[in-house]
Amino acid sequence: MNTEVFSSTRITSADMGASALTKIGDRNFQKCRNLTSVVLPLRLTTITQDAFYSCSSLTTVTPFLPRYITTLGWRAFAYCAITNALSLTSDSLTSLASEVFRGSPIPEITLPVQSISIGESCFSGIVPGCKVYFYGAAPSKIDRSAFNTGSTANPAVIYAPRKLDEKGWADKTTALTDSDLAKDSYPGPATFGVYVNSGYRHWLVNWNPPLASGPAFIILR
Repeated sequence: MNTEVFSSTRITSADMGASALTKIGDRNFQKCRNLTSVVLPLRLTTITQDAFYSCSSLTTVTPFLPRYITTLGWRAFAYCAITNALSLTSDSLTSLASEVFRGSPIPEITLPVQSISIGESCFSGIVPGCKVYFYGAAPSKIDRSAFNTGSTANPAVIYAPRKLDEKGWADKTTALTDSDLAKDSYPGPATFGVYVNSGYRHWLVNWNPPLASGPAFIILR
C-alpha cells in the first residue's frame, strides 16, 4: 500500500483481513482521528514509519500483530488508544524502532524468543504495571525510556526465563534492596532483580514460558 493513502481522512474502520498486502507504507493512516478499529492482513510483514501515528481513537488492532512481521518503523503506532495485548512472536523480528508504540496504553506485551533491540521510548506510555513477557533471550539493547509507564510506583513487570540467558539479564540487573521489597508493587519471591532505565525501576520476574502459546502463564514462586 502506497504512502499517505488515507492520511488525515475521516474513516472509522479499516478491514484488510482478506488482503494479500505485505506492507503498509509511510503515514498511510496517520492522524485518522475517527479510526477506531483495524483488521490487518495475516501475511503483513512491514509497517513503516508513522503508518498509524496519532490515530487517537484507535483502540482495537486485530491481530496485534501478525506473526510474519519483520519491520516496525518509527512511531508506527505512536499516540493511539490501543487496548489490545501485543504479541510480537515473529521469527524474523530482531529490532523495534524508537517510539513505535509511544503513548499507547498497551496492557501486556509478548516478545519473541530471539534477542531483540528495543529503541528509545518504544513502549513509553504503556499502562502502569504492564506485564512484559520475554519468551527467550534478554534483549540485545534497551534504549532509554523503553518501558516507562509514567508511574514510578507502578512500573512495568518484566517476566523473563532467567535460566535460558543468565548472563544477558545479569548484565542488565541490579540487586533488590530492602526498599524494593517493601513496595506495594513488589511482585513476589520469583523477582530476581530490578532493571533500571531512565529513573524507572522495572521488576524482573523469573518464569517458565509455556511450551505452546495459550492463555496460561506459569510463574515460578
